[in-house]
Amino acid sequence: RVNFDPQSTNAVPLTVTILDVNDVIPIFDPDTYNFDFDENSQENFLVGQVSAFDTDETNSQNSEIRFSLDFPYINSSQESPYLSINEVTGEILVTANPIDREIYSNLTTVVTARDLGDPSLNVSIELDITVNDLNDNTPEFNDTTYSFNVLENSEIGTIVNTVYATDGDDGENAELLFSFQTISFRPFSINDTTGEITVSDIVDREEMALWSFGVQVTDKGTPARSTVVLVIITVVDTNDNPPVFPTETLNVSFSESSPQLSTVTTVQAVDNLDVGENRVIFYSINSDVPFGIDRDTGVIYLNGSIDYETQRYYIFTVFANDDGLDTLTDTLLVRVNLINENDNTPQFELSEYTHYLSENASVGEALQINITAFDADSTLTVVVKLTYFITGGADNKFSINPETAVVSVAGPLDRETTPEYLIDLEVRDSSRTGYATLLVVLVDVNEAGPVFNSTSYVGYVREDAYIGRFVIAIEATDLEFFNPIDFILTEDGNGDFKIVSNISNPSAPFETSAFLLVNNSLDRETREIYELSITAIDSGDRRSVSPITVNLIDVNDNNPVFRENPAETANVSFSSICVEYNSTYNLPCYYTQIQESAAPGLILAVFTTDKDISDNALSLYSISSHNDSMFRIDSSTGQLFNDLAFNHEIEHLHVITVIATNAGSPQLIASALVVVDVLDANDNKPIFDQPIYNFTVYENNALDVNDTVMKFVGVAQATDIDDGRNGELSYRFISGNFNDAFTVLDGTITVTDTLDRESLSDSIFDLILQATDGNQNQQQTGNARVFITVLDINDNIPTFQETEYVVTIDEEYPVGVIIPIPGFTASDTDLSANGTLYYELSDTTYFNVTPTGQIYPVKRLDYDTIAQLQYAIVLNLTATDGGSPPLVGSTLITITIEDINDNGPEFIMDNITSEVSETTLSNTVIRRLADDVVDIDSSENAVQQFYIISGNTGLFNLNTNGVLTLLDTLDRETTPIYELSVLVQDAQRSIDFTDLTTLRIIVLDANDNTPMFSQSEYNIPVPENTSSNSILYTFVASDSDTSLHGPITYFINDSAILPVFRIASQNATLILTSPLDFETVNKSYEFYVYAIDNGNRTGRALVTVQVTDVNDNAPIFTGDMPYFVTVCENLTQAGLSFFQVTTMDLDSPPYNNRIKFRINNTVGPFVIDEDSGSISFTGAIDYEATKMILIPVTATDGGSPPLSQETYVALDICDSNDNTPIFSDTSYTQRISELTAPPAVVFTLTVTDEDSGRNGEFEVSITQAFPGTCLSLYIVDGLNIRLNADIDFENATTPITCVLLLEAVDNGIPALVSSSSSLTITIVNNNDNSPSFDDFQDTTIPENIGAQEFVTSISAKDPDEDDKITFSIQNSTGFFLIGEDNGIITTNRTFDYEVPQDRMHILSICIIDDGAPPLNVCQNLIITVEDVNDNAPVFIPSGQYEIDVYENTPITTVLLRVVTTDRDTPANSVVEYTVVLDTVNPVEDDARLFIVDPTSGGVKSLYLFDRETKDLYEFPVLARNGQQTTQANITIHVLDRNDHIPVVSQPSLFASLRENATTDTTVGTIQVVDNDIGPNTNISFELKGGDDGDLGHFAISRNGRVYVREASLDYENKTIYMIGVTVRDRSYIPYDDITLEDDVRFINSTMMEVINTVNVTYTIQLIDINDNAPICVMDLFEGLLEESTVNVKILEVVATDRDGLGGQSITYMVEPSNDSIPFSITSNNGELFNEISLDLEAQEVYRFIVLAIDEGIAPSRTASCNIQVTITDKNDNNPQFNRAEYYFNVSESLPVNGSVGNIFATDLDASVNGQVEYFFESGNDAGHFSIDRVTGYVTLANPVDYENPLQRSFKILVAATDLGFPPLQNRTDIYITVLDFNDNSPIAVDAIGNIDENATNGTVAVTLTATDADSTINKDLQFFLYGSEGLFYVNIHTGDVHLACNSLDYETTLAH
Repeated sequence: RVNFDPQSTNAVPLTVTILDVNDVIPIFDPDTYNFDFDENSQENFLVGQVSAFDTDETNSQNSEIRFSLDFPYINSSQESPYLSINEVTGEILVTANPIDREIYSNLTTVVTARDLGDPSLNVSIELDITVNDLNDNTPEFNDTTYSFNVLENSEIGTIVNTVYATDGDDGENAELLFSFQTISFRPFSINDTTGEITVSDIVDREEMALWSFGVQVTDKGTPARSTVVLVIITVVDTNDNPPVFPTETLNVSFSESSPQLSTVTTVQAVDNLDVGENRVIFYSINSDVPFGIDRDTGVIYLNGSIDYETQRYYIFTVFANDDGLDTLTDTLLVRVNLINENDNTPQFELSEYTHYLSENASVGEALQINITAFDADSTLTVVVKLTYFITGGADNKFSINPETAVVSVAGPLDRETTPEYLIDLEVRDSSRTGYATLLVVLVDVNEAGPVFNSTSYVGYVREDAYIGRFVIAIEATDLEFFNPIDFILTEDGNGDFKIVSNISNPSAPFETSAFLLVNNSLDRETREIYELSITAIDSGDRRSVSPITVNLIDVNDNNPVFRENPAETANVSFSSICVEYNSTYNLPCYYTQIQESAAPGLILAVFTTDKDISDNALSLYSISSHNDSMFRIDSSTGQLFNDLAFNHEIEHLHVITVIATNAGSPQLIASALVVVDVLDANDNKPIFDQPIYNFTVYENNALDVNDTVMKFVGVAQATDIDDGRNGELSYRFISGNFNDAFTVLDGTITVTDTLDRESLSDSIFDLILQATDGNQNQQQTGNARVFITVLDINDNIPTFQETEYVVTIDEEYPVGVIIPIPGFTASDTDLSANGTLYYELSDTTYFNVTPTGQIYPVKRLDYDTIAQLQYAIVLNLTATDGGSPPLVGSTLITITIEDINDNGPEFIMDNITSEVSETTLSNTVIRRLADDVVDIDSSENAVQQFYIISGNTGLFNLNTNGVLTLLDTLDRETTPIYELSVLVQDAQRSIDFTDLTTLRIIVLDANDNTPMFSQSEYNIPVPENTSSNSILYTFVASDSDTSLHGPITYFINDSAILPVFRIASQNATLILTSPLDFETVNKSYEFYVYAIDNGNRTGRALVTVQVTDVNDNAPIFTGDMPYFVTVCENLTQAGLSFFQVTTMDLDSPPYNNRIKFRINNTVGPFVIDEDSGSISFTGAIDYEATKMILIPVTATDGGSPPLSQETYVALDICDSNDNTPIFSDTSYTQRISELTAPPAVVFTLTVTDEDSGRNGEFEVSITQAFPGTCLSLYIVDGLNIRLNADIDFENATTPITCVLLLEAVDNGIPALVSSSSSLTITIVNNNDNSPSFDDFQDTTIPENIGAQEFVTSISAKDPDEDDKITFSIQNSTGFFLIGEDNGIITTNRTFDYEVPQDRMHILSICIIDDGAPPLNVCQNLIITVEDVNDNAPVFIPSGQYEIDVYENTPITTVLLRVVTTDRDTPANSVVEYTVVLDTVNPVEDDARLFIVDPTSGGVKSLYLFDRETKDLYEFPVLARNGQQTTQANITIHVLDRNDHIPVVSQPSLFASLRENATTDTTVGTIQVVDNDIGPNTNISFELKGGDDGDLGHFAISRNGRVYVREASLDYENKTIYMIGVTVRDRSYIPYDDITLEDDVRFINSTMMEVINTVNVTYTIQLIDINDNAPICVMDLFEGLLEESTVNVKILEVVATDRDGLGGQSITYMVEPSNDSIPFSITSNNGELFNEISLDLEAQEVYRFIVLAIDEGIAPSRTASCNIQVTITDKNDNNPQFNRAEYYFNVSESLPVNGSVGNIFATDLDASVNGQVEYFFESGNDAGHFSIDRVTGYVTLANPVDYENPLQRSFKILVAATDLGFPPLQNRTDIYITVLDFNDNSPIAVDAIGNIDENATNGTVAVTLTATDADSTINKDLQFFLYGSEGLFYVNIHTGDVHLACNSLDYETTLAH
């Protein structure tokens, strides 16, 4: 404090200076900035400038500002590696590290302005700096090469595929355009925006199968960048070419007798344009014909029955189908014509003939029987000649005409000696015989006596026949008229039968009838057959006896009976079950057991017996209708089947009621029970949890380090819902586990042994894993498919096929041309890079190797220079694969250098002379000029070729070996001397080394002239594109012979040439017949053209057709297309040749195959040598800028017009290691939670290396860590830093912060190392422990549990200390409570199971700790409420059941089902039904008659209902469920069935009736009774049965009266009428009520008519009256009488009378007006005799009438019979021949039965006296000829042979004899001359000839000889040669075999 005293003050000036305090923060001006700069900007480029000011004291440190940059999002610890700031000026500059926009498109930085005050104040702003894109990235395709497929014929616009490319730039720099690299034609287009390649033109695989071209992608940047990729499109074949048969139709012939599977023919179709399955052809026949076809070969064969006689030809279609997806077809219409063979035996129309013949038939009389035969081999055009024979049984009494088969009497007959003849007949064709028999029964006309019309009688009668019932009619005959017959039953069957005799048959005057009738009651079961005897006695006491057999017909009067002990049946046994059912139902019982797995089928067979027989004993089996769905029974055999599979779990016991019904009328039934006990079976298969598993495993790494634990592959698990052993599973591989490579145990798959991928046929194992259950007797299995892929490692060294290769080349082998080395290959069986090979030579002085391992010379080779050192160069070639580590293989290559030819041949003399005769044959060697030449070279360099330069007129041929041959015959008169100028040249150097000489050929004289061509040789050039049928040349040949031999014909005799050329025979024009091809067929053809005159003199000329080349083949690039070449970027130096393309051109030099190469456009720094195709660099290429370049190369030939081909050389630039790895930042920081678990990734680094491949691959490692324990805590995994151990923030041993020093090293050579970077990792603490439940189980409670009762207890724990756990129910609904502290659960209310929501409760139990934050967990507890049986069953719909049931309802029928319901669960709702019995009044209790199925409630009756006995039943049924019961009442009304057949008073009735009864005359009435009621008693009557027309005579009324319908009865037509009367009742019932016992008729869809019938037999006997006159059996009776005879029986007049009483006796007399005729007749039998001798000349024919008179009553009746008698002649004239002698000529070739000639004789007598027969008497001892005895035709019987002198002429005496008695005869001679026929084949003598291999054309090799046994012209021989293959020809007259060529070679073929 200052004490102020104003008195003591003084004033001085005071200056107060205010010092600045740094209290103002700098301010940016402006406060926002927008900067941008281009990527890759140069160092110190100004990006922008910031400014700030500070209002503190100017020019003080408080206002002086400094700027700084911070990049918080890039690196928080250093300045930006890309930008810097001038701290004073605020200028932001680019640093030395260029920025890449593709990494950072903008930079966010913080600029801080800081003043220099104390303390310093600062302000910061955030800048967003945009990095502008530059076009510094080349587009890149996502693949180095694209390979696509496209179907040929794809529609235009079809998408092939898409090429994809990306560009790391932005904007327009990244916008891409796609295009094709070149504009050459291709049928594709590309979308320039998307890269989608589509079809733009027709794609045809047959024209071009592979397309390759370059696709270029270009960005829109400036300058634009582009990349090219190779696209290869393979055209996939589609099935667009059908198979083609060569013809549309095919006709073949085939013998009908061919055996099965015989080849008929072979058809062939071709499909050459398609490939693969599209060209595979299958054949088929789509017709029902007896032929098959081999689907692969086209062989048609017989596979069915064929018969010419049934069908003579077959027409069918053969289909040729290719195997393409859309199959294409061609068809061939085939006609198979059958060749007829004699394969059918002639057959008689009947196998047995019978004929009755009077014993007095005269000799020669023809039997009136038609015997015919047929032969199936006969056709409309070919008739098989048949000949008939009698071969036995005739005893010379009968003969047969061999042609007509007419049988005649040949000798006198006598019935008493031989009563019948069984004659054997045969009919024959040329080689086969048919057989028949003819039974001729002689009829005795001179005896009488009773004869039964049957040797025995058999009758049939029903066992219930009434007394008097007709059984059988017996007839006997007595040929004596009016001789009555009596019948006596001498054995009557104990009086059971009687006979009614003397019943005459007026329609047969010789017959008498009797009836056998029933006389007592019959029983078939007591006696079935009666053997009776009947005797017929005529008035003369002549007797005949015949047996009668009476068979009783069974009537259905016995029920079927099931066998008493059915347990004896196989597989059937009794059991307590059967005993129980038997006692309950009183029915037979069958019991059997069957497995539930048994397939539906036979269970057992029931069996019944029946005393009846036939249908009455035939039981038909059926089962109750309610079993129909499960079971069925064979109605005939009683076999019981199940149609549905058994299921033991559903129903294990089946009770079936079987009914046996016999087939009688009425039907009778029996019932039995069948109990089927179904046994449980193992019927569930194991099932895998998935059908297919896929696993992988590395080869050679299958076992672990201990070699004991198997390598784990995977787990495949299956389950089986069966129990016990049936559900226990074991596993095994059932297929695909080759060499037991894998093991499976409990579904775990492991490797058994070391795997080697290369030794496996497939690196993918396709295994079937099977799971099998434990049932050993009936195992079930389940399968799954397991694929295990074995992955490759580099474990195979590259190998060459050989350890050493040897190759030879000459010293002038061109530089740079690949040396072909046979068999040179190298291989590496590894995959991918492991199998990629790189080649290197040990010495590259003379040779080098291509990347593909091909050797080529690098400099010219000089044999002399090299030979001084070595004759061969040995190189070591190594192949290194691309594996890691790489493996190396090597081989030796020995290349031998050969010398070349440098000396030529020389003739020894300048002039050479040879002599030759003009008769010298063509092809004769004249001289061997090789002997006249020397060449100082040796071996192959001394080979010469010879040519005639001049002087050759076509007569000579000089082959290249110097052999001079004569080509044609010489004519000294025309040319005596030939001078040939001959050239010899070195075969290898034909231009450099040649010599000439003059060959003088002196022709020696001979006398001959032959046609001669104007030239001996013709050289005809023909362009290869000449069209077929073009004329190529016209030849001229002359012949100086006379005109007789002068005309010349031309031909070619070379079979190999004729398909290509032909010559016009007259004008000698040579014509092309098939196309030529210089490249693929022949370049020249050499053949002879022949000229032949009429004298067979032949001249020829050698023709050489030279096929000239046309430029029709474009150059073809050789090697694999396209070319792939790899060159590393550090080798791309200007001038370096890196590849050579090679081509071939099938055309010929000098122009058509001369190739020029060019690169189509500028694609890079390349140039190509236009001649060699070598491609070189013109500058360097940087891999980082360009990775692949497609070089389009075109090869063009020198043809006109020129043809071109284009390909690509794909140059792959490989990388050099010229870039180091770079971390994206020098340091990194990261925070991780303590909950992170190993091996989690805690940080990912960004490291780049611009190199590629191994050079661009790098490994990051931790070089150092702080603290050191961090080295074990973190590891490097690629670019990821992973946690390697557990961490826990609370664990003191865990370092909280780790600093890791990082380093990256690439894999290049040498390896490059990055700069270091650091990573700081800090662990963050977490609350990491939650409470957990102790194990608890779901629980159940009964529904009657009370409230507040204990249910269960839950416990829990928490590893954290002092954590309290609280329990709660999260989803509580009030049913349960839980203690919060103790977890005890109790009920909170009562439950009712019948309420659905009460049945199950799912509680979510939760626990929570009291941690911060608190952790909780929840788990579900399921509480199930169990049902208690607390509800009684209730009948539905009510407790009263009332039904109607028809009587006779089968006892197995379920009458109704009682049904109950129960609110409890099914287990508590099981109801058992029982019938409630009345124990008080059991006798009248209806309940005892019924049973109820305890399970199903089905009510059945134990007995059949019978309405007539009782029609109402009432009883109660009880339903019991445990202690709960309910009762229902059942009422059953029995309805009437129409089950009573109407009963007639007498089942068989008999009545007599006069035949003239009038209409409505009553015959009798039928009485009927029916016990049914109501409509079931409606009775109707109907007449049925009887013979046709019987029912028309009678009718029956509604009350059963039988009466005559109309007065048309006639005893003569029918004497007895047996008609049936059907008595019916009928009723109508609903369709659903029909039973098997009902006889029903359909009325409509709902009603059926039930009918009961009974049949009555009514026998009506007519009584005869005399109402018919006698009838003459013939209109005219004719007889023959030989003149001059007396009292001869001429004929017998016979008349009949249809009446059967007095009219049966007839009297005959000559009509009284004819008293003057000389004949008489016996009155009782009608025999006519002549009274005097008659004369033919006086009168030949007599005609008159005989009367036949019956003895009928009131009046008698008469018939008039016409008679004619003819007087016959005697034999008194001899036969006379029409010639004195006969002369015939016959060829020795005449076949057997061939005609020789005809002789003829006549006889003036009549009838048989004038009939003539012929036969040989002598001269035919050898039997060569035969004569038809009727026609006189002479035929050949055995072949004649002119070559046998004894058979050249014959003289035969022939006789002609008439058939009179005695016969008269005449004779004459036949002269037969045999003529020669060419019937002997020439016999050739084996000929063996020798010929020099240098023999010339025309040389005779051998002369053929042969003989012929024929005469005259038939023995003149001609010779022909086959199989000579054009090497030889033969003179057809002399047999001389001539050489036809100059090309025999002993070393090739020793013999021909």
